[in-house]
Amino acid sequence: MKTKRIVFLIICSIAILLIASPYIKSFFLESKQKDEILLKAGEYEIGKDISGGIYDIEAQDDLILQGKSFYEGGISKAVLFQEGEFINVENGSLLITKAKIDKLDLINNEEYVVKHSGFYYVGEQLEPGKYILTYSTREFGTPFIQTINDEREVIQTFDLDENKDINIELDENMILQIEKTLFEEVKDLDITLKKING
Repeated sequence: MKTKRIVFLIICSIAILLIASPYIKSFFLESKQKDEILLKAGEYEIGKDISGGIYDIEAQDDLILQGKSFYEGGISKAVLFQEGEFINVENGSLLITKAKIDKLDLINNEEYVVKHSGFYYVGEQLEPGKYILTYSTREFGTPFIQTINDEREVIQTFDLDENKDINIELDENMILQIEKTLFEEVKDLDITLKKING
């Protein structure tokens, strides 16, 4: 009788583990899922569907995000998702990951080349100072450039429609916002920030 009870308990334990395994697995993988999320076409509420935070985003297909067209592989860095906001993904899927605020490479101790749209932190990713900002492209389009503060309030917007290059001063704790173009993410457009000495 004792042996039957032990066998019964073992069978019940195995059955419970099999039934509960998807939940146990999702519990242990939860932190990984929060660091990397694949969003398919649809509307998402920040704070409900996705945690608020700063994310790097990468288009997995040609898609439209918040009215802006992205090509497959198009990237935007350090995008702020604030609670209560909605984001809308159309015609594809989008991979979002917790932003890596990595220092940009300073080439020959004199210039930064920015390859992706996004938000870049002065003092953390690039040095404060005076720069000549230029861009090069083989595709049609004009970059949208502005400086903002920690609250994401605009400090200055720069007009690149008139000028191919501009002088720009970046102070500690500013954020440099770069959009390759306002309505379309384009492949072959680089932004160069060349230091002005003195």
